[in-house]
Amino acid sequence: MSDHKGKPMAFQLKTIEEPMALRCNTMWESPWHPKKESLEKARSGIPSNSSQLNSSISAKIQKLYDDLATKSKIMDSLSSKTAKVKVLTVQLVTTNSQIDELISESAVMKRCIANVNSLLSYIIETHDSLITIIIRKHLAEKSMLVFAMLNRLEGVSELVVPSKQGGDESTKVPPKTGDPKSTGMKKRQNR
Repeated sequence: MSDHKGKPMAFQLKTIEEPMALRCNTMWESPWHPKKESLEKARSGIPSNSSQLNSSISAKIQKLYDDLATKSKIMDSLSSKTAKVKVLTVQLVTTNSQIDELISESAVMKRCIANVNSLLSYIIETHDSLITIIIRKHLAEKSMLVFAMLNRLEGVSELVVPSKQGGDESTKVPPKTGDPKSTGMKKRQNR
C-alpha cells in the first residue's frame, strides 16, 4: 500500500506514531516532572526525618519514664509521711484524752484535799469541851505530816498549824526542808 505521495503506508504510520508518542510522553512528563522530583526528594528525606523523629520520640518517652519514676518516689514518700501523721494524730488524740482525764482527776483530788483539809482544821480548832488540850496537841502533831502532804498536793506553799493553846489564831510555818527533827520526831523520841 502506498499513499498519494508514493511512500508506503507503514512508514507514514511509524513517523506519525513517533511524534505522537514523543508528544504524549513530553505532555505526560512535563507537568509531573517537578512533582516527581519533589516526591523523590521527600522519599529520600523520609529515612533521615524518620530517624530524627524516632530519636526525638524515644527521648520524650524516656523523659516521661523518668518523670513517672520521680513522681512515684514522691508519692511513696508522701504516703509514708501521711501514715506517720495519722499515727501521730492518733497518739495526740489519745494523749489529749489522757491529759483531760488527769486534769479532771486533779480537780476532783484538789476538791477532796480541800474538803479533808478543812475538816481536819475544824476538828483541831473545835472548842468542844470533850476534846482536851492534850488530845488536841496529839492530833496536831499527828496531823502535821498529813497537812504537809495535803498542802503539797494542793499546791499550797505554806503550812498552817493550829495554835497550841486552843485559841482562834493560827500561825504560818514555812514548808519543811526535809529535816525529820522538824516534823515532831524529836518530841516522839523524848517520850
